Amino acid sequence: MKKKKTKSLRKPSEKKVGGQPGHDGTTLMQTSQPTEIVVHPLPSQCDHCHHQLPAD
Repeated sequence: MKKKKTKSLRKPSEKKVGGQPGHDGTTLMQTSQPTEIVVHPLPSQCDHCHHQLPAD
């Protein structure tokens, strides 16, 4: 019977974590003047336990 490996055999990298030096990241910002509003209706009951959800 073979013993199970309890640790990863991968060696840690010597590289720093994170993005490339000098690269400006991008983030989507909220706007005060949206061009489109999408309404997502809520279900009337839970898909898992089928309990009624409040209609607030």
